[in-house]
Amino acid sequence: MPFGCPDLTQEQEVKLDFQLSEQPQQIARCLKTTGEIVERNEKDGVELIAMHWEDGKLVVDPILDDLSLVLSTKKGEVIIVGCAHSGILNICNYVTKITKKRIKAIIGVTHMVRYSPDEVMYVANQLEKKYDCPDLYLNHCTDKFPMPFIKKTKTINILKKRFGQEKVKNCYVGTKITFEC
Repeated sequence: MPFGCPDLTQEQEVKLDFQLSEQPQQIARCLKTTGEIVERNEKDGVELIAMHWEDGKLVVDPILDDLSLVLSTKKGEVIIVGCAHSGILNICNYVTKITKKRIKAIIGVTHMVRYSPDEVMYVANQLEKKYDCPDLYLNHCTDKFPMPFIKKTKTINILKKRFGQEKVKNCYVGTKITFEC
């Protein structure tokens, strides 16, 4: 199954100005990218079926280009994750390292669909101890995956039981969340 973007047409390429960077980039007054997260001391969310060519061989893609957005608010940093292939704890560690601020909330995908219940509890413990128990607004690959044959851990249910409904919220398409910069 191919991952990634389809090839661009010439007309599309002319209109685009990609400015790729491995480093964090400020893209608006209160919003920046994380850049690549290469320090992965905690479990990541890399999919073993995601492959790329390296030196003529097909190898597992570490998905280094997986990045998140960081919204700086008056009450702390809000991490907006796309897929969290870097691993949600690795992302939290990196964000606190580059911003020196507390994490107020995490919005999006934590990619813990393949984590065991014990691994989810480990993440919960770390979020509480190291990151001041941020609000969690979670969606799809946190605990659901479109392929029915893949093991699914009820991550959102585990986190809701641990932290409560007021801390862990479903975040479906169209959900509106407001933070003050």
